[in-house]
Amino acid sequence: MRRWIRILTMTSLLLTCGSLAGMTQESEAERILSLMREAMRQPEHVVFTQDVNMSAILSRWRFSATVTRRGDAVSVHAKGAPSFIPPDLLADLADFEKALANFDLEYMGMEQVNGLMCHVLKGVRRPQFYTGAIEGRIWIDEHEHLMRRTEARYSWGRVRVDHTYMSMDGFAVLARQEASISPFAVRLTVTYRDYRLND
Repeated sequence: MRRWIRILTMTSLLLTCGSLAGMTQESEAERILSLMREAMRQPEHVVFTQDVNMSAILSRWRFSATVTRRGDAVSVHAKGAPSFIPPDLLADLADFEKALANFDLEYMGMEQVNGLMCHVLKGVRRPQFYTGAIEGRIWIDEHEHLMRRTEARYSWGRVRVDHTYMSMDGFAVLARQEASISPFAVRLTVTYRDYRLND
């Protein structure tokens, strides 16, 4: 009888410790996301230009887009973009944070990205969502709390984006993004300019 009590006690302790570790990872992920949201807060109204250089195996495209964001509404006016580039892609590149709501994220530890130590969060798409990335990871700078890299896995491949920022009127705004899309060997470099904040 004592043996069974010990086994039950050990089992319940192991289950409790496992669930506490899971809760700790989730709460750490929430803490880091909260710091990131504060560091990456954006003005209510912003207009900017994206200059896009895109290359594939034997082709190269250059085009630009003007993006206007007013609250949650985003409009994109692309000039010279190939017809296979949906305007939503350009809007999504400028606002990766909104896609995080579709994922259950957990804390994975620390890694170095481009010389910066970053917190790594990994997540899978929540079951109520049927489109978009299946899973993803984000790297958040441990000091400035800015998103430095994002990686998303889709049914057709993987997209990885490195983000660089500049400071403008107290906001951290995108300066440049470098993306790779596999297995298609597509590379994108997006440069951001001509910001107008709260006009």
